[in-house]
Formats: sequence, C-alpha cells, structure tokens
Amino acid sequence: MLLVRHISAPAGLCLLLLAAVPIAAEEGGPQEETVASPPPPAPAEADDDGLFTETLDNGLHVIVMPDPELAVVATQVWYNIGAVHEPPGQFGMAHLFEHMMFHATEHDSQDALWRWHHEHGGRNNGYTNYDRTVYISEIAPEFHDQVLVFEANRMAHLTLTPEGLANEKKIVSEELRAGSLNDPYQRVMTAARKAVLGDHPYGHEIIGTLEDVEAATLESCLAWYERYYRADNAALVIVGPVDGAATLDRVRELYADVPGGSQPPPPVPSLMDWELPQEVEVREDLPPVVDVITAYPLPGSDSDDLWALQLMLKVLAYSWVQPFDDVYTAAHPAALDASVFAMGGSSGSFLIFNTTHLRGLSKKTTYRWQDAAREKMADLHWLTEERLAAAKRKMTREELDQHYFAGRIAAALGECWLNYGDEHMAFEHAEHIEAVTLEDVGSAYRRYIVGGTPVRVRIIPE
Repeated sequence: MLLVRHISAPAGLCLLLLAAVPIAAEEGGPQEETVASPPPPAPAEADDDGLFTETLDNGLHVIVMPDPELAVVATQVWYNIGAVHEPPGQFGMAHLFEHMMFHATEHDSQDALWRWHHEHGGRNNGYTNYDRTVYISEIAPEFHDQVLVFEANRMAHLTLTPEGLANEKKIVSEELRAGSLNDPYQRVMTAARKAVLGDHPYGHEIIGTLEDVEAATLESCLAWYERYYRADNAALVIVGPVDGAATLDRVRELYADVPGGSQPPPPVPSLMDWELPQEVEVREDLPPVVDVITAYPLPGSDSDDLWALQLMLKVLAYSWVQPFDDVYTAAHPAALDASVFAMGGSSGSFLIFNTTHLRGLSKKTTYRWQDAAREKMADLHWLTEERLAAAKRKMTREELDQHYFAGRIAAALGECWLNYGDEHMAFEHAEHIEAVTLEDVGSAYRRYIVGGTPVRVRIIPE
C-alpha cells in the first residue's frame, strides 16, 4: 500500500482543472469526461545515511539499510515490551510469550519458520531483556522474502493453544530450575536485587518466578499479544544486500493490514529517582566467603552524561588493568577479589564495587576497607589521558566491528529507535566517543560516585 496524502482543492480551482482536461465525444451520444490517471509516486530514496525509513499507516516503523557488501540479510523485529512492563503476578510473561511467538499461525505450521532457516542455511532466534523483546533472522538474500511473510503472519495471525502454552510453561519452568533456582550465586543475586530495588520494575528477574510462569493462562497470553504485539509498538529492521526501495514496497504490501492500536507500555521510573535502602544483608547457601557490594545508581540512556559514563566504565571495569583492584589488593593482599562492574537497563544502572573475603572479618572492617579504597580513587589518579585514549580506541573498534555484520548493524539501528526514537543516532556513536574529554569522565565520576549515595549489600553464607 502506498501512502498518499489527499488534499482538498478549492471549488474554483477544481473547475479550472476540469476545463483543461480533454473531453472525448461519442457520435450520437452525450459527452463523457475522461480524467487522466495520476502519475505513479516516485520511488523511495535513501536518506543521507543510506537508510530507507517509513512509518506505515498502522504505526509500524520500517528501517531498511541496503548494503551489497554483506553476505546475508538480517531481519529483526523490535517490540517495545520487556520484563520491566510486567505487572505483579505476571513476572516472566515477556519471556514466556517470546517462546509463544514461535508457535503456528493461521498460515504457517509451528516449525515452518525454523525449518525455513535450517533448510536454507540461515539462523533465527529471539531474546527478551528488561526493556524489549527482539526476534532475529539471518539468511541468504534469495530466501529473505519468505522471512518477511513469516514475521507478518505471526504479528497478525498467531495461533495460541492450551497445549502450546502448557509445553512452553514446562520449558521455561525447567530453565528456571536449571538456572537461577539451581545456582546459589543466581539465587543470591536475585535476592539482593529484590532487597535493593523492592517494587521497582528492575527488582525482579527477566525470566520471572516459577509461581507466575506456572500461573500463566491462555487468556493472559492473548491479552499480552493484543496489548503489545501490534504494529505501532514495533520496528522492522532489514539490513543486507537488498534493493531498498523494492524491499520497502514489499513491506508495505505484506504489513499494511497488520493491526495497530497497541496500548503503550507502562512508564519505568528512573533509578536515580527511586528511593533506595542504605544497607541490606542477604544470606544464601554459598561457599564460606563474604561478598561486600557498594552500588551507586547511574542515570539511563537519555542522560547527557551517557558517553562519559560509558568511557568511565571502560576504564574502571572493562580493561585488563582495573584501578579498584589495584588499590584494594595492594592494601589488603589477603582479599580474594576486588572488581567493578555495571548492571541495569535503559532507565538506569548501578556501578558496583565488589570485594570478596574469607569469613572472619567484621562488617565494620570490610566496609572501612572499601571506603578507604574508594577514597584513594577520588583523586582520579587512575584516570589518565593514556587510559582514556585506550578506552576510546576499544569502544571505537567495537563500533567499527559492527559495520561488518548485518545482525550487529540491525541491532544498533533497533537499539537507537527504541532508546531515542531515532535510528540515525546509530551512525553518531564514534563521533560521541571521540568528543568525550578527560574532564567529562572525571566530572561524571565525581558527580555519581564521589558525590553519590550508594547502597551497601553484604552477602554472607548461611
């Protein structure tokens, strides 16, 4: 379906236009007016970034990036729905329904999508995290059209059955039992997350709880599908050796009748605005060690400090030399481990200082040791031009790497559509990285860490 804007002309202008139209007369009969057919619309053209983009009448946002250098076509459907949008009593629904989306449709058997990729050397999958659910496909270009058909069918014509739901509940329940319920470290992190975040949407695990998964009904799954799996809550991203204009035309044809009218997901509070406890203690059946965590909340992906924080994390947490480990273990050689890492989502995250010790040290002592190490880091001696330059090179290399893989390009475009409402920002990352200065990173550390209010978590064995 082509999108045509209809414009009403004034009556006088209409008469003038009609007067200019040739009139053919039949011999012996009344004269009839013949109006020339309007010229076909101009074919779509790529924008300055090489993208063909359009939002269809039903709200589906389409992003096509042709690249003849790529070997496969990556197709990704990004739904603006994830674990943070689940109400109490439905924890795990986003992940469970991700499984359900691979079931039959009114037009395709349950194994049709998988079989198509298997028979033609492609791959397909899906994943759920806190902020989104994404379905991915990579396949040779000559087999790509059928993937678009499959995706349109399950977006509009998914078939849900009691038998299918029962099977997926068993699968997800076993994932829970084999994973977090069987792993003491996962159990303790789940307990710590809940103790720190309480009722915040990030306070429960993505996979949900065994009780909520087993309580899911066909009615609740259907409601989830009709509420969130609609065209206006999704983006279709296509990257690879395709004809951009022709592919966009094909998408218009296949997806024009997919229903819109989704309900917007509930808003997610920023972690920076959430009331957090000062200290929590978690006990679990762990080896005889004590973990001490000091967690600082950081802003989400809409922060002006985003790139400075990203580079700060590269220097602190994601390099061979970790400054906190150097400072802490130099003062306390008997410590088993000292590390920094981050966890969270689009609405905020935590920068976590973690130390591990053998039992026998008092809470007061472990807190004092951590405080002293962070105080030594407050002078920013660890933040040098050389380390920042190395972090920039690493981030830039990671950004450049993605341009060689269709799936990574599609993921970057989908991420920017979801987080910023503008897929073109995917082409600006290297520019943002290069613009960050030493003062930017130092200012971010002083603002959120030195001047921040942390949460202390002490994890001890039962």
